[in-house]
Amino acid sequence: MKSFVPTCVAALFALFCSTSFSYAQELKPIDRFIQQIKETHTFESAGTIWMQENNPELQKEILKKVSAARQLSINYDAVAALIKKNKLAINLTIPNVAGTGSYTLELGQYSYFTN
Repeated sequence: MKSFVPTCVAALFALFCSTSFSYAQELKPIDRFIQQIKETHTFESAGTIWMQENNPELQKEILKKVSAARQLSINYDAVAALIKKNKLAINLTIPNVAGTGSYTLELGQYSYFTN
C-alpha cells in the first residue's frame, strides 16, 4: 500500500504535466495573446463614447436596408480622453437597438514588436 500512493501521485503529476504541455502547444497566437492580456491587465470601461442621434430622414433611409436600427454618433472628446489614458485593455460598450441593453467588447492593444 505504501508504494501505491507515491505511484499514484507520480502518475497524476505526469498526467497534469502532459495535459498542461499539450494545452499550451494547442494555443494559437491570438489565443495566447488574449490569455496574456486577460491575465496581466484590468479592462477599463471606455465610458460613454456614444451619443444618441435623432435624424428622422436618416432613420427612414437606414430602415430601407435593415429591420431595426438605432442612430449613434461618437463623442470625440470622450475618445480623446480615453486615448490619453493609454490603456492596453478596454471594455467598449455598445447600446443595443432597443435601448434596453448593450453589448460589451473586450479590446486589447496588440503591438507586433512587443507581443
